[in-house]
Order: sequence, then C-alpha cells, then structure tokens
Amino acid sequence: MKKLQLRIILIFVLIFSILSVCIGTFSSKLLRDHAFSSQKEQLEENAILISSLLPLKSLESTQVQDLIAPLSELQQPNNQRVTLVSLDGTVIYDSKVIKDNLGNHGNRIEIKKVLEGAKIGTAERKSDSTNETLYYVGVPLNNQDGQLIGVLRLSKPINKMENVDQQIRL
Repeated sequence: MKKLQLRIILIFVLIFSILSVCIGTFSSKLLRDHAFSSQKEQLEENAILISSLLPLKSLESTQVQDLIAPLSELQQPNNQRVTLVSLDGTVIYDSKVIKDNLGNHGNRIEIKKVLEGAKIGTAERKSDSTNETLYYVGVPLNNQDGQLIGVLRLSKPINKMENVDQQIRL
C-alpha cells in the first residue's frame, strides 16, 4: 500500500513539475514578446514625435547644421540611431556613421514605404554600416507647409531591445 502511495505522489510531483516548466516557458515568451513589441511601438512613437517637432523648410545644409546638436543628444541615452534622408535617398545626417561613408538609402524598405506615401515604414535587418541587426522606423519629414521633404529614420539594435528579456528573467 505504501508503494502505491509513493508512486501516486511521485506521479503528481512529476506532473506538477512538467506543468510548472511549461507555464514558466510560456509566460516568459509572452512577456518577452510584449516587451519587444512595446519597444517597437515606442521607437515608432519617438520617430513621429521628433519629426513633428523639427521646424524645417527644406533639408538645406544650413538648416540641418542647426539640428545636428539636438539630434545628437536624442540618440545618446537610449541607443537610438537618427538618420535624415532626402527625397532622392541621400543621407543628410546620421548620428552613428559619417554620412559620406553611407550610400544612397532610397532603396531601404522603411524609406521606400514613406516615399510611397505611408505614414510609417519599418524594417528589421543587418546594417551595412554598423554590422548590427537593427529595427528601423522611417516617418515622413514635412516642411511647415506639410510637403514631404525627406524621411526621418530612427533605429535601435535588436540586441538592446532583447536586453529587456534578460531583465524580465531577473
């Protein structure tokens, strides 16, 4: 009789352990997905906010020079890369890479979407210039008359976004 009770207890402990591992794994995945999604949404909201605050008439070099200091400050605390791209795909400003070292960005998915009329363009890919996998968000950059004059692009390393997963596990 004691052997039967011991077997029943062991079976319940085994079932409980398996269920606990399954629930823990599922919960961790849900939390990670939610945190990653939240960071993507935050990057998109930041791009929209920044583009709405930039008082530009055009992307002439004199006006861009006035924006470089504030844009440089934006990317420092949160690992965001800021890029200004003209309508023809020329990089006007980049916070991480010297713009002269960058090719035409008119063929980038997030830039193309915006130039084709989308309110937001997103992509996830490995950067040719930084060799990191980044999440990119492009939004229209309009002048004071509402005309499209370029694209503001924010990007953030995927590994920095995934660090939230490590924080959740702690």
